[in-house]
Amino acid sequence: MNRPFVARTCSRRHRGFTLIELVIVVLVIGILAATVAPRFTKVTDSSRESSVRENLRLVRQAIELHLAHHGSYPGDAGTEVDFKSDLQPYLKRFPVNHVDKNEHGAVKMQTTGTAMTGMVPPSGGWRYDNVSGQFMANSNGISSTGDWYHQL
Repeated sequence: MNRPFVARTCSRRHRGFTLIELVIVVLVIGILAATVAPRFTKVTDSSRESSVRENLRLVRQAIELHLAHHGSYPGDAGTEVDFKSDLQPYLKRFPVNHVDKNEHGAVKMQTTGTAMTGMVPPSGGWRYDNVSGQFMANSNGISSTGDWYHQL
């Protein structure tokens, strides 16, 4: 026996979500976001750190190549412009130090040949000694392995 279709009428109570249901959903989303957000920041810090390590390796390799080809360290004149110009044949572009908030590729030059320790304010960029060939990150931050960035 076929019965004609009868549309059901919903009572007012069943038309939408209650305030309590919405609050619970918002709380669950908030808890999920709070647990996932720190993981993203940790991944970001890790990628910055690996970028600095790779950039240090590339520039140090370019410094050694310049030494092998010319018999002296790059940047004889003791200026940042001279240093970067000497490395231009070995690097496509001079890298940026991404560890500090003021990310840049500036190089603070030292011409004494004494060991460099710590960073020279303001932090950011790089440090280089054209007598010893020492090149390092100009940062007092600590890496995930517990090393100072300027000691990498």
